[in-house]
Amino acid sequence: MGYFLILLHFKSVPIWTKNRSLLSSHRFEAIIICMETQKIKDSEIRQNNDWLVYSIKGRVDSFNFNRYKTEMNDCVEKGTKNFALDLSGTEFVSFSGIRYISDLAKNIADKGGHFALCAPSEKIKRQISIFASLKSMDIYRSVQEL
Repeated sequence: MGYFLILLHFKSVPIWTKNRSLLSSHRFEAIIICMETQKIKDSEIRQNNDWLVYSIKGRVDSFNFNRYKTEMNDCVEKGTKNFALDLSGTEFVSFSGIRYISDLAKNIADKGGHFALCAPSEKIKRQISIFASLKSMDIYRSVQEL
């Protein structure tokens, strides 16, 4: 998918006449940048033994939270008993993301399943423990420990 970015710059250039009177010439400069973009794959779903692993790369914020939420809900609604959230490549999780992770873990536990957080940074783990409950989730240092 491609897109164009057009930057317009209005420039006033002073021009002097022979008798030293000022004329003003105005001109627009347009810079057109053509860029190719590709959707960066920032989430992945895979099976690891008895666990369905959902990996997130980058940030979970208000711009992408609903997409992640929909994808994770789809996984759980298909009857997944063991769900692991791989945060090894995650830099930031918003408050709504933290609240959703806690609710998701509780819902899976209520249905007799297990929820695991894999490789959360110390910062994310601390945020979850402050704003939500870690009771219904297991924490692993990596997906390989599942």
